[in-house]
Amino acid sequence: MPKISELNEITSLFANDYFAVVHDLQGLPSTKKIKVNDLANTLQTFANYANNTSAGVIKVGDNLTVNSTGYLSATAGSNGYTGSRGSSGYNGSTGSTGYNGSTGSLGYTGSQGVIGYTGSYGNIGYTGSLGYTGSQGVIGYTGSYGNIGYTGSLGYTGSTGNTGYTGSAGYTGSAGYTGSIGDTGYTGSTGTFATGQNIVAGNVTINGILTANGGIVLPGASANLSVGGTVFASNFTSNTGSWTLASGTNSKDFSVPGPGTYTLWVNGNIPNGILTYIATVVVTNQNVPVLGTSYGWYYAAGNALVLTAIPAQIVGTLNGISTATVSTSTAWKFDFGITNNSGTSQTINYGYTRLG
Repeated sequence: MPKISELNEITSLFANDYFAVVHDLQGLPSTKKIKVNDLANTLQTFANYANNTSAGVIKVGDNLTVNSTGYLSATAGSNGYTGSRGSSGYNGSTGSTGYNGSTGSLGYTGSQGVIGYTGSYGNIGYTGSLGYTGSQGVIGYTGSYGNIGYTGSLGYTGSTGNTGYTGSAGYTGSAGYTGSIGDTGYTGSTGTFATGQNIVAGNVTINGILTANGGIVLPGASANLSVGGTVFASNFTSNTGSWTLASGTNSKDFSVPGPGTYTLWVNGNIPNGILTYIATVVVTNQNVPVLGTSYGWYYAAGNALVLTAIPAQIVGTLNGISTATVSTSTAWKFDFGITNNSGTSQTINYGYTRLG
């Protein structure tokens, strides 16, 4: 706001022009405004109470008189209270210069007029609205990659896998055709056998008891020896048989007739089930181990027949001397454990041949 000294001057007043007035000087002073027209009406009211203190002078108040020429004379009033500093008001325009009156008698110097109150501060302007949020800043650079971690130590080597299954044995070929039976020969007369002699024959049928200290020599593989009774021979004995296996677990056995050297065998062959056993043994007394070797195998992939136990009285060390003992009183009996998983009963074969 400009200073009063910086305002433009005017030489005349208008009815709607304003004066600045200090109101309620003895109480709570405040700066207010009054129009020129209203001020003139107010002075007319005060003139009714004027005191004429000298010729040509009308006393309107303690600090205001009207001289004989009609002009106001103001004396300086006492200084009013200094109000709080307000914002500077606009300077009013300068009134027009009044006419010079005739020179009157020198009047009293009026007292200093009341200094108008400084205008109050203007209202503080409104706070501006919040600015728009700025656009997203540029994304920072991606940090460099960290160091590559150390390579872990080599893990332990796993345990050795199980040994693969042994392939199944090939199927046994079918037996050749049996030749037709030849004509029955004439019955010979009853002869006698000398002790220590050998019998050399083709097909021999013996319905009684044959006791021989020598041997029986057959002419070939196609010759048959059929014995209706008991054969006692020092160099040759053979036997075959079969077992019927119920579904599930089974315990089976066969026995040799006495001391000697034997080949033992068991053979089972059904769909998805094969088992075999072979042993070469020397049998002595019933209460001592059997010396020899034995092997058992079954087709685990099919699992229809499972060989679960083989004779336990067989001992021996390859190319060595054994002194092993076995607690038994039935060394001539050979026991087997077999599980039948086929779901139905099955038949398998067994046998032995005496070698000496």
